[in-house]
Amino acid sequence: MCYFGDPSSSVRLTTLLGRLGWTAVMLIAAAGLGSRALGQVSFAPAHTYPAGTNPYAVVLADFNGDGKIDMAYANAGSANISVRLGNGDGTFGAAVNYAVGASPLGINVGDFNRDGNPDLVVANSGANNISILVGNGAGGFGAPINFATGNAPFSPVVADLNHDGRPDIVTANHAGANISVLIANGNNSFAPAVNYAGSSGAGAIAIGDFNRDGDPDLAVANDNSGTVSIYIGTGTGTFGAQTTYAAGDTPRDVTIGDFNGDGRLDLVCANYATIPTVSVLIGNGNGTFDPAVTYTPAQGPWSVGVADFNNDGRDDLAVVNYSSSSISIMLGTGTGTFGAPINFAVSGSLPENLAIADINHDGWPDIVTNNYGANTMSVLLNTGLLSNNSCADPSPVYNGVTMTFSTVGATTDGLTEANLGFCCSDLQVNQDVWFLYTASCGGTASVSLCGSNFDTKVAVYGGTACPTNPNSAIAGNDDSATCGNTRSYTTFTCQAGAQYLIRVGGFQTAVGTVQMIVNCAPAQQCGSADFDGDGDIGTDADIEAFFRVLAGGRC
Repeated sequence: MCYFGDPSSSVRLTTLLGRLGWTAVMLIAAAGLGSRALGQVSFAPAHTYPAGTNPYAVVLADFNGDGKIDMAYANAGSANISVRLGNGDGTFGAAVNYAVGASPLGINVGDFNRDGNPDLVVANSGANNISILVGNGAGGFGAPINFATGNAPFSPVVADLNHDGRPDIVTANHAGANISVLIANGNNSFAPAVNYAGSSGAGAIAIGDFNRDGDPDLAVANDNSGTVSIYIGTGTGTFGAQTTYAAGDTPRDVTIGDFNGDGRLDLVCANYATIPTVSVLIGNGNGTFDPAVTYTPAQGPWSVGVADFNNDGRDDLAVVNYSSSSISIMLGTGTGTFGAPINFAVSGSLPENLAIADINHDGWPDIVTNNYGANTMSVLLNTGLLSNNSCADPSPVYNGVTMTFSTVGATTDGLTEANLGFCCSDLQVNQDVWFLYTASCGGTASVSLCGSNFDTKVAVYGGTACPTNPNSAIAGNDDSATCGNTRSYTTFTCQAGAQYLIRVGGFQTAVGTVQMIVNCAPAQQCGSADFDGDGDIGTDADIEAFFRVLAGGRC
């Protein structure tokens, strides 16, 4: 089960419709996308956090409204959920636990009382019910409110099934070989569950509009029968009978994407079997799918997520491998096919499910897994491979646009700069990345790195030619009083249309996430006889300003 923290305002609106039911967090930021090479992907070593007993599922969202991604995960063995608030830099705070029902095997987000705050829904497989935990908007949650489902519910998904503006819930019931639909009343309560016949081992579930009629449909992975079931929605909260497609041996998860770029939703299943596979079923746009095409990731694929991990505009796959304690990234070609797996260790045993979000606000999708056997959670930050690591290949930066990017993995490409007043005998801009700025005005340009999360440095060079001699920067800074800390801020005189190289790095070995804003302030111009620039001519202020101009001052 792959859980994203924002169902409709991010990643892929159409492909994730109804995957989650709350729309307050932007997960995959648009800024900074020019700072990585297309067709490449890399993740930093996993950082782990302790969890409860046998963590099984995780969801990412902003629970306290601070713009930072938080996590909540269900601990199957300890009958509770844990909430960790995010710090915005890829790390998380201490866990706060909330009791739920027996064997929670799924968790999701929705605003069930429509107060603007995210609530949680948990599928309690051992109790045959779901728990609603109402959020207070500050990151805390109330006591569980329980509603009956079918037998052994998994993977609760949230969407407005009947177009009444209220988020409804669907569970797949593993022991009952059916699904349960719970229509919301809008006040944290639901009508009694309506069950629809399914196939043996109904488990993971996803929602999307498979026939493009504007109504949510369902896809359910049936691990005992090796199939995926499609239920076409009527738009009234009801569904037609299932249609099944062969998926592979023991499909544990199903997720949605548009893998060939035709605007029609496709499916991908993770098949946990002796011969591990990932199955891709291309959608025809009318609710039907082509036969599955299989790929081989690492051992024991348990779940699969979809995001553009390498910024080439194509859907990629992230496969969680239970048996090999790894994640396989399979890059999409945009034609419905995928490349060979690139594997990353999760640093915990028996990972099962994942969630994807931009945890550290660098514009790139990161991954969180639950490690069932290790009782831990793993966070893998997407570092990518820097295309602008070399001065010869700078990325464009535009006036007034915040660029968010990472210097992790960068090497030092430039020369020392003794004329910029760098601190502590460190004359190098270390682990540098390069940008090309075309001045939007004639005047004074500023480069601010104040929002960065590490000890930064910046240097500016005139023209587009890479410096061949040291001490050739026209401006730069190490620690700036403007930022009030170890971040950098510098200004330089620019000409409209002229181009400048901006070099960003760190002090000594410091690397991290940069927030860079370049702005140009045009030189002030005076009208004839309007020496103070206020639009009025001949005032006393004009006379005073006139003498300042004569003395070499500006208007």
